[in-house]
Amino acid sequence: MNDITAALDQIGRGAEEIIKLADLEARLKLARPLRIKAGFDPTAPDLHLGHTVLINKLRQFQGFGHDVIFLIGDFTGMIGDPTGKNATRPRLTAVEIAENARTYQEQIFKILDPERTLIEFNSTWMRAMDAAGLIELLGDKRLNAVAIGPGLGVGGETRALVDAALKSGAAMVLDADALTSFQDDPQALFNRLHDRCVLTPHAGEFERLFPGLLDEAASKIEAARAAAARAGCVVLLKGADTVIAHPDGKAAINANAPPTLATAGAGDVLAGLIAGLLAQGMAAWDATLAGVWLHGRAAMEAGPGLIAEDLAPALPAGFAEAERTSA
Repeated sequence: MNDITAALDQIGRGAEEIIKLADLEARLKLARPLRIKAGFDPTAPDLHLGHTVLINKLRQFQGFGHDVIFLIGDFTGMIGDPTGKNATRPRLTAVEIAENARTYQEQIFKILDPERTLIEFNSTWMRAMDAAGLIELLGDKRLNAVAIGPGLGVGGETRALVDAALKSGAAMVLDADALTSFQDDPQALFNRLHDRCVLTPHAGEFERLFPGLLDEAASKIEAARAAAARAGCVVLLKGADTVIAHPDGKAAINANAPPTLATAGAGDVLAGLIAGLLAQGMAAWDATLAGVWLHGRAAMEAGPGLIAEDLAPALPAGFAEAERTSA
């Protein structure tokens, strides 16, 4: 048994699945230390038994010469579970988070090798960020897709963030406030867009960027086509009959979106879903079509009475169905 086989054998023990096993094997064959990341929200004063399963797996990687990034979710820990559904993730104060994080740092080294462990905090990049900070963050080309707009606020700061993200060359989904912030000068936005961008307006946001187009066009499809040609990128016009249009004139209508998606935050989930597909290298058109279909499929899986937070847990069923039908 060679070293790579031995490493894979030990790493795989107790694991339900190694996703992209071939990719991991290829990386191990490069004979360079990998950086293995795992995140932990400090929601309690002590690490528990469940944590040690993952931490021991991290220690196995260290035993083969790899480094571990122990990511403490101090920012996400303060948010907790906003829906209140998960009692194990209550909202905590900054003081509580800091104390819990301190004990985590003490306890992990009962298992992990301090020489091969880097402790990071997700507040480093998740707190309020200005355009300069975003430019610096996106200087890491591994961060290759951005969803921007929901909850940002309308105004100059949001325009500056959009401009910074566009200058990075990353794939982008622009939604909500990222669109409305350009209502006084839509052409300034269109001049910056590129072919890896997707605009996801609802009818009101569409009117702000493309005033009069919905009334002037022969149909919603023609309005979306004209908007895509004007913007120079894919446009997703949301609604009961969501239309996706490409600058070259092709268009699609989504037929599987149930009315339960008419709930606050569902569009934000769609923006993030499309951005995730873009990050995996899908073209803007393909990512938008797939994202819209998966979004609707997740809503069907979640059933009546859904809220936005129900969509992400319902996505795996859609991915599984897509994989079956494409096989």
